[in-house]
Amino acid sequence: MNYLKMFCLIIFGGILIIGISLLQPVGAEEKYPTKPINLIVPYPPGGDTDLTARIWAEYVGKLLEQPIVVLNKAGAGGITGTLFVAQANPDGYTLIQGSCGGNLVGPQLTKVGYDLDSFMAVCQIAAYPGGLAVHADSPWKTLEEFIRDAKNNPGKLSFGSTGVSTWNALVAKYWQMQAGIKIKDVHFQGAAPAMTALMGKHCDFSFLSPQNFVPQVKGKTLRLLAVGELWEEYPEIPTFKNLGYKGNYTSWSGTLAPKGTPINFIKKLSDTTMRVMKDPQYIQALNKINSKPSFKGYEEWQEDLQQQYKDLGMVIDQMGLRK
Repeated sequence: MNYLKMFCLIIFGGILIIGISLLQPVGAEEKYPTKPINLIVPYPPGGDTDLTARIWAEYVGKLLEQPIVVLNKAGAGGITGTLFVAQANPDGYTLIQGSCGGNLVGPQLTKVGYDLDSFMAVCQIAAYPGGLAVHADSPWKTLEEFIRDAKNNPGKLSFGSTGVSTWNALVAKYWQMQAGIKIKDVHFQGAAPAMTALMGKHCDFSFLSPQNFVPQVKGKTLRLLAVGELWEEYPEIPTFKNLGYKGNYTSWSGTLAPKGTPINFIKKLSDTTMRVMKDPQYIQALNKINSKPSFKGYEEWQEDLQQQYKDLGMVIDQMGLRK
């Protein structure tokens, strides 16, 4: 009888231990973060992505009570750093400040070792509404006037491209396809040379990010004909959508994590960013670098990224750029 009682107690004790272990995750959520987080910027220091990342890291890190360390891993147009994060341990301690070029364009042009599904969206933190700009001395006051002139003179007007496979160039080409106009492409090695060419009247228009066109529009060197989304600073400038054009003409800055990162970690980062967006000093810091504050949580932003990926893929296929 004593052996039977002892056996029953052992069985009961084992069941109790298993039950407690099963209940443990429900009652206690793993604390995060417990150590510094590395935020990879796949571009050199001082650029748009880098500056926005450092502001986000500073303010979010304070609320998380753990530092977010910004590390620049530049190379191959953003592909080197993006691949590094795609292959990182999905433990929530290696993130990337993503970009349209590295996450949406690069994987569709050639084999880079990752694609959009290699990442999980954390949150969008800023928007860069693209702007179709012409020289301030040009005869075009509206986009309709420009299109009419381009149709009357096919192949005469020229587009100052930021590079044949850049996000800016692909989006501008998508608009040209819808507008039904033939434009001569003049490709430059980046946005700065393209803007310089436009200011020197060596091309007729360009599609630029706010960091490039805002100072020149304020200085009345360039004129905007359309922007990617409604912007309080330019209430009189129509958006591409309002003018009847499909597509997303707004680039972004946002944080992504390697696929497999615990969803509660993703949610913690997203929710903390949403709190930071209510800080006037944070908003002021973004505005100072011409980065438009724009928050999207991980679920909404994931859907947006998938749609942008498809839209850009269509343009890449039509241009015959996919390898």
